[in-house]
Amino acid sequence: MEYFIIAFLFFIILILIVFGIIYPIYKNHFKATGGIINYDITMREFVYKTNLQHDDVVELLSMQQKP
Repeated sequence: MEYFIIAFLFFIILILIVFGIIYPIYKNHFKATGGIINYDITMREFVYKTNLQHDDVVELLSMQQKP
């Protein structure tokens, strides 16, 4: 019974330590992105939705700005 209590307390402390490390990372990420998620779960693909056609988007992105 003592072993179970010690193991339980160890895992509780471990979970609190991990939560204390991970929570600030997620909080800073949320603050930096403003809560906007435009990537898949592996953060590889960025998703942008627009009402424009493909050619219109390419044209807008390739235009040079006037100084």
